[in-house]
Amino acid sequence: MAQFISELTPANALLIRIRSFTGGRTTADFKVAGAPAAIAAAYSGCSLTGFARTSALPPAPEPDKED
Repeated sequence: MAQFISELTPANALLIRIRSFTGGRTTADFKVAGAPAAIAAAYSGCSLTGFARTSALPPAPEPDKED
C-alpha cells in the first residue's frame, strides 16, 4: 500500500483496468490531481508507525524563507 500511495502522490491520473476470466474488460480513469492533500487527510487518523506513514506521504513544503 505504501508503494501505491507513494506512486499516486505525484500523479495526475489513475487508470484501472479489470479483465474477467470469462471475457470482457472494464476500464476506469480517475483524475487524482491534488492527491497529496487527500492522502494526508486519510492518514490523519491512521495508527501506522511514523516510518510507514512518512514514507507514503509527500514531503512537507518548506516554509518561505525571507532574504
